[in-house]
Amino acid sequence: MPIRILFLPGKDLQYALNCMDIGDFIAFSLCSKRTRNLAKSSNRKIDSIIADVYQNFTCIEIRPSKVQRFQSDPNALFIYLHFSNPWIQLDRKNGIEVWRKQEFTQSDWIAHILSIFKGSVIEKLGISDVCPVSYLDNVQKIIPKCNKLEISEKCSAELTKRRF
Repeated sequence: MPIRILFLPGKDLQYALNCMDIGDFIAFSLCSKRTRNLAKSSNRKIDSIIADVYQNFTCIEIRPSKVQRFQSDPNALFIYLHFSNPWIQLDRKNGIEVWRKQEFTQSDWIAHILSIFKGSVIEKLGISDVCPVSYLDNVQKIIPKCNKLEISEKCSAELTKRRF
């Protein structure tokens, strides 16, 4: 018998949200404006969000908070944003999933993820040696702010100069 999750009492709904792994929590927040607002108001905590830029995609790593970590969710969630496609790919324990949301761009995905974990920012943005200089404008649009920027020592001098 299905359970109508939105009709649960407040404490039970909060418990259900806390028991969700990060991927399910993000999926829940995408269902409607009401579920997005519920996800935001749940104050779900995460340790950090780390982004690494490669040749044609960005890998986002979201680590669950130690306080919220359960036996069934001990690992981080990896989300791949491809520069040429507006969808995301999730690497989960039970396989790879592809999510699309009509009219969502790569920057919309990042903004949504940051908003449901309010107060969170991209902790570290890493740029690898294979990232072309031409992608830097795309990266800046997708991830406008980060606490720490790491540019690989193998990156070109042109890339480093352009960032600073």
